[in-house]
Amino acid sequence: MSQSESIANLAKALSAAQSQIKGALKDSQNPFFKSHYADLASVVDAIREPFAKNGLSYTQPSRAIQIGEAWTWVVATRIMHISGEWIEGVYPIITVKPNDPQAFGSANTYARRYSLSSVAGVAQVDDDAESATVRHPHPAPLSARPQTSQPQRPQPAKLQPQTSQPQMSQPQAKPQNNQYGDIPF
Repeated sequence: MSQSESIANLAKALSAAQSQIKGALKDSQNPFFKSHYADLASVVDAIREPFAKNGLSYTQPSRAIQIGEAWTWVVATRIMHISGEWIEGVYPIITVKPNDPQAFGSANTYARRYSLSSVAGVAQVDDDAESATVRHPHPAPLSARPQTSQPQRPQPAKLQPQTSQPQMSQPQAKPQNNQYGDIPF
């Protein structure tokens, strides 16, 4: 998160706006997962009036940033106050199909929705994040498993008296000196 030199006025205005934000409505449907979620338009609707009443606005350009040797696309969500103060957060645009404009557009919209919700403090339900979730098969519930006869309890091992001394391995040759002294590597 980056910010202007001072954010005193912005913090006061954002606090007032957040007290007026009711949350984003789950008015979109994901037919694949049979779920409802709050889309970007719902998030914008949730903040529009509270932001306007408190002198706040936002912008969300996409840009490439360098992380180490690699470049990655991000959405930079900047909330601005009429005083000129601002805060900005970035959210990565992750696509599963590189070089596919439709996949990039969808991932960009997703990133804008979550970034704006996060920076503005808008509550939403994460019903459609199935694509970002790795599912592992669960074992069948006990009631669905085939029934067997009485479960067998493990029996404790019987200890045998030891009649001879345990065998010891032969000592190994002392390692050669190396650049670290006598530490064997």
